[in-house]
Amino acid sequence: MKNSLLGNYSVDLASVLDTISDAFFLLDQDFKFLFLNAKGEVLLGQKKEDLLDSSIYDHFSVGDNSVLAQILIRCLSSEERSVEDFFVSSLNRWFRVVAHCSAGNFLIIFSDIHEEKLVTRKLIQREEQLKRTLDTLPHVAFLARPGGENVYLNRKGLEYLGEVWPPGEVLNWKELVHPADYTRVINNWIRASRAGINVFEGEYRLRNYKGEYWWCFVKAEAVLDPAGEISLWLGTVTDIHRQKLAEEELRESEYFIYQLTESSPDLLTIYNIQQKLFSYVNQKIFSFLGYNPKDLNNLSLATIQTKVHPEDVSDFLKYHEEFTNATDTEVREMEYRVLNVEGEWRWLRVRGKVYQRSADGDVSHFIATTQDITDLKHGEDRQKEIVQLKNILDKKEEFISIASHELKTPITSIKASLQILKRLVGSNIDEKTLQVFIGKTNQQINKLVALVKDLIENSKSEDGNLNLNFSTFEIQEVINHSIDYCTDEDRIIVRNEVKELIEADKHKIEQVLINFISNANKYSAKGKEVYISAEKEDDYLKISVTDAGIGIPLDKQARVFEKFYRANGSGTVSGLGLGLYISAEIIKQHKGAYGVRSEEGRGSTFWFKIPFKQGR
Repeated sequence: MKNSLLGNYSVDLASVLDTISDAFFLLDQDFKFLFLNAKGEVLLGQKKEDLLDSSIYDHFSVGDNSVLAQILIRCLSSEERSVEDFFVSSLNRWFRVVAHCSAGNFLIIFSDIHEEKLVTRKLIQREEQLKRTLDTLPHVAFLARPGGENVYLNRKGLEYLGEVWPPGEVLNWKELVHPADYTRVINNWIRASRAGINVFEGEYRLRNYKGEYWWCFVKAEAVLDPAGEISLWLGTVTDIHRQKLAEEELRESEYFIYQLTESSPDLLTIYNIQQKLFSYVNQKIFSFLGYNPKDLNNLSLATIQTKVHPEDVSDFLKYHEEFTNATDTEVREMEYRVLNVEGEWRWLRVRGKVYQRSADGDVSHFIATTQDITDLKHGEDRQKEIVQLKNILDKKEEFISIASHELKTPITSIKASLQILKRLVGSNIDEKTLQVFIGKTNQQINKLVALVKDLIENSKSEDGNLNLNFSTFEIQEVINHSIDYCTDEDRIIVRNEVKELIEADKHKIEQVLINFISNANKYSAKGKEVYISAEKEDDYLKISVTDAGIGIPLDKQARVFEKFYRANGSGTVSGLGLGLYISAEIIKQHKGAYGVRSEEGRGSTFWFKIPFKQGR
């Protein structure tokens, strides 16, 4: 039978079958070999001559025969070609078996697909590994065809859809896009699909299984084939719905705050301490000072301070710089003047507190509200002027009352003495009696002259015409002249330790010392000593006049050098209340100092000191 069957085949056909890369078998109805090609010999490991008339089952293992039998039975029952991948365990390789039954004979082709199977298996393994990886992501992940049809959706994606995605069902994720975002999605998809881009991303609203649209961030990158064409899209979908809602709320909140700040009657500013510039200024700056907020935003402190009044610059800078030490609850306040666009100084009151801190906890910004208090300040100034004017008027009334009394007393005394002298003229009055009345008259005239002199000196002081004539002299000479001018000179005790010459206005210093000695005499009981001391204190001459008089209350001592001021207890002592004021002005002109130490009932010490050399 073998020879007759082989005779049915031409030599040329056998040669052709020997050249193919697959193993070819021709079996009879008993599954015995009628023919096999060269590749078949290699597959079974035997020569044709040894294989003919043997069954195909004689050359495979029991397990392999079982699979092979199923293939041949299916082929026989259907009379159609059967194709099946077959792992031959005895050869440890994969083959694709194509079997065809015709006229009771079997045509079988074994194609070696082992390497292909290995590659496919690796691809499947990698795909499964990729899918497992994508399933662990907290975001929706997908694999899509070049047109956008999904071939895989991870577990998070299935949860988003709310149901298991049926295998093999095509889902185009673009169908889930909100209608309002669809055109934007398509345009971005077309742009991303162009050569050289291959990245698609954007924020869109996608429909979930409940029919709700949620904001998502979609990003996909193209996987290219060897030809450089897109074979697959690998993408993720991140839920940003809450973030979007928060951003919307933030925008609404910022808009509300913006409207609130812009409608505020106060000037609102935010100052960046670290960069030393104003990062926010609201529109109120325009009505306050006439400046445009855009011109002041991000303007440095150094530039703005040029608009601050020179007297307020130091406090202005200190206020801003010292905010680094402020607590979160502390509110700091200051007042300063700023130049507006019209060249006018406007008073501002600013109240600020910590607005923001850095990651290190340092104050980075503070927010402040500012009010224009110019009118209030002007009102305060006018009120102060009114109070000062009232004080001046009160003092003037007091002065007029005192002056009229003090001037009236010597004038009355002089008038009385002159009347007596007039009656005595022509009578046999002795010269001694006449000298008594003449002496009293001269004494009252001296008092009157002293009062008028105080008034003149006060007028010069107010007009700034208290001119000084400097000369060099010994202080003892001034002390002696001052004592000669005063009454009760016998009770004055002098202690002078200064021999150095002094440069000053001799007559003005003498006037001060006479005033101190006169006061000491006035307020001391008769017989009580008055002490004058002169000493050197560094580069200054210091003179003190001490009495044992009635003393000055502690709460009155600070005012004794004020104009027209007369301490309690001085009502019985004559004077205009100008002597100490004029003395103080003279010492100021000499760049010196003055003061008083006193204790009620135990007397007072008035002192002054001036430099030995005047730096003119």
